[in-house]
Amino acid sequence: MRERLIARDEQSRRIVWGWLGDEVTHDNTFMQVFAEGEGRSRLVWIHDTLPDELGAWLAVAMDQLVPVFQQTLASQAKPT
Repeated sequence: MRERLIARDEQSRRIVWGWLGDEVTHDNTFMQVFAEGEGRSRLVWIHDTLPDELGAWLAVAMDQLVPVFQQTLASQAKPT
């Protein structure tokens, strides 16, 4: 499996990429960060892939990565 960068927009804090591989017929993933008040943000992460059979595995993987993202971001947060 390989990934290819589709688009990256620093100003809008958005990145889009896709997987390339024999098992994947379609894949498009994006992450975008939105400001949510002072000192807070919201990450939107959408992964659209085919065949549908990959969806269950991807949902589990994404669910397992969310706490890793949260821990990493919390450890890098500056004390106020």
